[in-house]
Amino acid sequence: MSIKSEKENYNNNVYCRFRPMTKEESEFSSEQISPLTSSTILNINTIKEKNLFSFNFDYIFPPNSSQQDIYEKCTKNYVETFLLGYNSAIITHGQNNSGKSYTMIGKIYDDDLKGIIPRAVKDIFEIIIPN
Repeated sequence: MSIKSEKENYNNNVYCRFRPMTKEESEFSSEQISPLTSSTILNINTIKEKNLFSFNFDYIFPPNSSQQDIYEKCTKNYVETFLLGYNSAIITHGQNNSGKSYTMIGKIYDDDLKGIIPRAVKDIFEIIIPN
């Protein structure tokens, strides 16, 4: 991995990740809320109130997104700019049991399931201690 020589134009970005439904959720409701129209707009129809809510994101990850997909799209460029001396932060927000820790940490010793933090640490060390 090599670091870019200058900072590209990185702004604050907001991403949304949908995790697969748990067994209990599947038994309670047969409908998964997920983006249906695009990878940046989420529309939610409420049957009871008959309202349509629309939310815009920089990118929406569907339930089948891999940990690698999340890292490549959300974090990798920020690791590089961090090493160039720019401030960077990754913040997760959501309800309990919504997948924040899984996205950030994952299963550390599994290359497919490790999260953002172990991937970022690996990339940082590959840059500062080249082979």
